[in-house]
Amino acid sequence: MSTEAGKGLRIGLQLPVVNTYTGAVWGDEVMAVGLADALRRQPGVAEAEVYDLTTIHDNLDLIISFYPWPECRLVAGPRQAWWFQAPRLRPPDGPIDQAVPRYEAIFCAGPQLVGRVRAAGGQRTLFLPMSANPEVYRPVEPRPELTHPIVFCANHNRTREEIDRFIVPLLPLGLAIYGRGWEREPDLVASGCLRGAIHPHDVPALYSSCDLVLSCHTPWHRLNDVPTSRLWEATCCGAAILSDRLPTAEKLFGDTIIFSDGGDELARAAQMLLAQPELRRSLAQRARQRVVAGLTFDHHAARMLQFLGV
Repeated sequence: MSTEAGKGLRIGLQLPVVNTYTGAVWGDEVMAVGLADALRRQPGVAEAEVYDLTTIHDNLDLIISFYPWPECRLVAGPRQAWWFQAPRLRPPDGPIDQAVPRYEAIFCAGPQLVGRVRAAGGQRTLFLPMSANPEVYRPVEPRPELTHPIVFCANHNRTREEIDRFIVPLLPLGLAIYGRGWEREPDLVASGCLRGAIHPHDVPALYSSCDLVLSCHTPWHRLNDVPTSRLWEATCCGAAILSDRLPTAEKLFGDTIIFSDGGDELARAAQMLLAQPELRRSLAQRARQRVVAGLTFDHHAARMLQFLGV
């Protein structure tokens, strides 16, 4: 990649929507900010900034889009890469065949996505799971108002079947839900578990204050075997995690996370973990060590640039 002498690489990370921190927070933006921070720490990188469709410009060397064309723009001049880590927006999880040839390289957050890209003709693919910035997501001083036995932090985009399998069984154990949109579930409102929206900057304190973090993937993530960033964010904060099953998550985290099929089994696993603080601490410590050793955004940034030959 050619750049002006001595100026270093200029990298843009493109999203369809930015500035979501004060509303229904997009996990994509949280990850983009974390990846941009990690890219700026790489040797030879002068700039790594997050842009939306109206502000992305052509005086960059590389653009990494978090959604493919036409949901993100293709700007003449910079090299183009796509990080396939979320479903198509229009139509939801629509075909990718027309988008794939437009990118020099495609990073895929799950092995099944690699297969989809290859089937659409993509040749340069790299498995690159989601992650978190350990300088932001780290153990911090617990806060009394955020202390709960179990927390689930997500906006409501789950099916009713998933709510019944992974949320309802934990209500008697003190589950607290942070995020927007859950008010449309009358039984959750009546249970008193809803805590409303939380700013991303407060999430490390939430994960540092609770006993256990619940992870429940959306249907798209489960169908495509894509572990979400929550696993990395909670892990980096030193939290013990109870998650629905996902083959790639189980490969990446091994026995440092307790995986469940939901229902009564989930409730029993939660009861066991809540009763054993030493076990929770051991799981959390080993999971964090695994992430910090090779699965942070700093590792991802280095792999991205090496794969692109820059």
